[in-house]
Amino acid sequence: MKYSAANHKFAVIQDGYCVFGVGRTEEMAIEDAARCIEFENGLGTIADVRALLKNKYNHVDGDFYLENDPIIIKQYVLNQ
Repeated sequence: MKYSAANHKFAVIQDGYCVFGVGRTEEMAIEDAARCIEFENGLGTIADVRALLKNKYNHVDGDFYLENDPIIIKQYVLNQ
């Protein structure tokens, strides 16, 4: 993923793992993540991603959260 500060203002991140969605707005990042995160029944929906973010402390592999710190987003994007 190529980093662009203008296009990576928000990111859905699984802590310690990777970025699943990015966007200029929170909604765009969540929509992007819905196209990437696989659930038991297939690709997720926007509602599925919102549920992950709301219940972020229940994940064995790392918490999901919405990030807007450009330094943290850049580190995750460049290290993927």
